[in-house]
Order: sequence, then C-alpha cells, then structure tokens
Amino acid sequence: MIAGEPALEDNKNTMLCAIIIAKISPATHRNVVNATNKVNTQLLWKAILKRFISSKPSNRARVYNSFANITFDVSNIEKFITEVRSSIVKMEDVKIKLPEDIFTYNLLRQPPSSLDNIKQSITHSKYGKEINPESLLNHLKIHLNKLKVAIASKGKSVTTTIFTKEGVLIIALLPPPRTPTPPPLGSVFFQ
Repeated sequence: MIAGEPALEDNKNTMLCAIIIAKISPATHRNVVNATNKVNTQLLWKAILKRFISSKPSNRARVYNSFANITFDVSNIEKFITEVRSSIVKMEDVKIKLPEDIFTYNLLRQPPSSLDNIKQSITHSKYGKEINPESLLNHLKIHLNKLKVAIASKGKSVTTTIFTKEGVLIIALLPPPRTPTPPPLGSVFFQ
C-alpha cells in the first residue's frame, strides 16, 4: 500500500485519513500533517513513518529521552513493562544501540527499594547472563503475577502469566485457592 498499490477508493481513502488523523497526538499532527497529505492516506502514512523511524539526531534524541523518562509506578507495573518494551522497539528502529547490561542498569534505577530482591537477583546472576532488559521485565511480570494471586486468594479468579525456563509463555486462569471448610453441623464424630 505504501508504494501506491493497490490504489484506495476515494471513500476509503477519506475514511482512513480521518481515522489516522484522529488517532495521532497533537505534537505528531503539527509535525506530520500538511495540506497535501491530509487527504492522501499513502502520503500521510509515509510522513508518519519518516517522523518515527528517522535516524536523524533530533529523532534519536526524542526516542532516547522517551526511554529515559519512563517512570515506575508500583500500582501500574504493566504500564512500565509495556513502555519499556515499546521503547526497546523504537530505539532499535532509529538504530540506537546500548549494551544490554547498561540498558538494564538504567531500568534497575526505577523500581523502589521494596523490589530490591528483584534488582539483586538480576545483578547477582551467575556470570552476568541475566543482565538484560527482558530478564528484568520477566521478573517484574512474575512479581505482578504473585500480587494477582494474592488478590485472588480473597475469592476471585485471576489471569496470570507464567514463564518457563525455555522461555515459553503460558497464560492460565487460576481458580481462587481453596480454604478449608468446617464440617457440616451434625457430622462431628466423637471417639
């Protein structure tokens, strides 16, 4: 489609332009949309790609600053994980290369001291093999799952994610843990 093939029908082109323009941020709108491309989906999309995948120093700085400004919120660990993964992809797109350990050390500064056990398990890993962003994100996901299970023990089902040693991702709906129930009245036996 970016090459102009197949050509879009006028009504589909107009609708797609409207959807794209409605979904982009005001800053992106100011920097991307102009009189020519606001009515041409293909030109609009090319301009968006040029802005976000450009390797120009200003774009690389914007992408890196976006990564550097990620904040950790204990009440929203999933948001942190998503933002980090998104930043990794964006940094690769604009050809920003950081050694994995340095990248991870930058991220390890974010979580509060209550998660020092996770930080230590990564920084004290055998031979430094686990000092990479994915390891940190997996540890945080496991911590998040433990929190979900703790909440579920209060009687609700919870979806959890499990990482195996081979890196396989398993998602399961766990029932609430069973609590011992007292025997029904009248069923107490005397010896």
